[in-house]
Amino acid sequence: MLRITDILIGNIVEDAMQWDDKESFLTGKKKVHLDKLIQTINSCGVSFSVWEKRNADGKGSGTWEWTSLMGDDRKTLLKSLPSKLEPVIQQDTAKAVVELWKVHFEVNYSSYQ
Repeated sequence: MLRITDILIGNIVEDAMQWDDKESFLTGKKKVHLDKLIQTINSCGVSFSVWEKRNADGKGSGTWEWTSLMGDDRKTLLKSLPSKLEPVIQQDTAKAVVELWKVHFEVNYSSYQ
């Protein structure tokens, strides 16, 4: 469960960041979609954040990290997030991504209880 959930979370964070990169090139807005994703995850009752790692000199490294979720938070996220996810990720992949989350939840959640 841990590795699969980490991959699912990493993919939606990356999706939001790529979407922001595309739009910031066109509009100049930064982190709009990443912020919406973080708010959506937090609305599930899970504390979650994303930050840029810093180099030894304190400058940004271009590498991003996010909150590592533990047992109950993972279960909560698997149960609550799929129904909230579609509006906050890119629409061309939203249905497939939501389906992956739902399938993983339905197949595996009962064994985590």
